[in-house]
Parts: sequence; structure tokens; C-alpha cells
Amino acid sequence: MVPETLPALLNDPEPERVRRTYAAMFDMVKLDIARLERAHAGG
Repeated sequence: MVPETLPALLNDPEPERVRRTYAAMFDMVKLDIARLERAHAGG
């Protein structure tokens, strides 16, 4: 199952946002959408 938000975060036209999102996702056992959104935003 893929959360609705994930494709939008990973298909962003800004490569740095996508990189941060992937970096945050790789150490997760369970997807934490709020954490992915924070990483995507740069926080």
C-alpha cells in the first residue's frame, strides 16, 4: 500500500527535495508521512 502523498513528494520537479525525501525514507521501517513531508520541505 502506498500513501497518496508519496508520489507527489517523489515526483517533485526540485531534485533536492526528492533527495531529502528519499534519504528520510531509507531508514524507516514504516513510512512516516509527516517526517517525509518535513524532509521534503527542508526541515
